[in-house]
Amino acid sequence: MKKVFTVATWNIGHFSMGRHKVSDFSDDAYESEYAKFRAYINSLGADILSLNEYGAFFTPAHPARELTRDYPTAFEGAQYRYSCNALFSKLPLQNVRQNAFVCNKTAVISHTKAIEASDYYYITAELPLGEETVAVVSTHLAFDDNLYPDTVNLAQMDELIARFENEKRVLMMGDWNAFHYEYFDRFKDAGYTLGNPDGKLMTCIGSRTGGLEWPVDNILVKGLSLSDFRALPTSLSDHVAVVATIALD
Repeated sequence: MKKVFTVATWNIGHFSMGRHKVSDFSDDAYESEYAKFRAYINSLGADILSLNEYGAFFTPAHPARELTRDYPTAFEGAQYRYSCNALFSKLPLQNVRQNAFVCNKTAVISHTKAIEASDYYYITAELPLGEETVAVVSTHLAFDDNLYPDTVNLAQMDELIARFENEKRVLMMGDWNAFHYEYFDRFKDAGYTLGNPDGKLMTCIGSRTGGLEWPVDNILVKGLSLSDFRALPTSLSDHVAVVATIALD
């Protein structure tokens, strides 16, 4: 069994630079736009691919699954407004499922009516590597611009840490919406290694400059080694994908 593999996570922005809840590509634009997205996804070279702000359809007549047809394992989560996660793998993932955050039951996002805390969830899976098993998580966390510290975001982080506290090997990836990078310190304290440890690698386009401002997309591991963390430029979304090489310690 392969014990060194590549993972990538990308907020795909509903194929519309994050401006809309669903893709706005027409069927007439399918061939040209499909080629762009598929080429970028293939350039990531990922054995496991996490996509946030996904959507079931790329155009009205063409499922988005066609973009990841090279991945035998596919899990497309439910879409709740802007939140929709999907997980694809060329490796044999087991027990893939969607999970609700318990803390969302009492959380309220105050800065907008466009999203709710309950929209956000995470996907879990198990990756067998010989005699070892890696717990895999794909997630997209909530945020509240009115809060500092952002108690909604931090509660979701703390819930993930607690759930996998006793797991020896864990891989987490996604859009963490951690607009204050010190929020990730709780993962460091829990024994995780961050792909972007100091937040210097920007991954999301900001509203102030129109350029990459926020390091919200990240890959985290526990009981594994992480190397060659990098971002791949693209104009297809308001996020760029981040990629890393993962290996058993």
